[in-house]
Amino acid sequence: MEDGYPGTALHTFLRALHVLGHLEDVVKVMATENDRLGMELVREQLPQRVRTFRGNKPRADRPAAAKESAADDADELEGF
Repeated sequence: MEDGYPGTALHTFLRALHVLGHLEDVVKVMATENDRLGMELVREQLPQRVRTFRGNKPRADRPAAAKESAADDADELEGF
């Protein structure tokens, strides 16, 4: 560990920090609320809310044939 060997496991460093009494400092550094860049990247990946102009209300100008075909589709999926 002191020689800087790249194969040293992370738990070895954490154990040494625990023995030296600095493990809480690592916990503070790793806290997500302190990671501005990480939180910004997470917010970018969140799904965006899509708002429709009229909402999900059925339109009055929809033809009757379309209403019947929608009812037939619902019957096919019943019990699925």
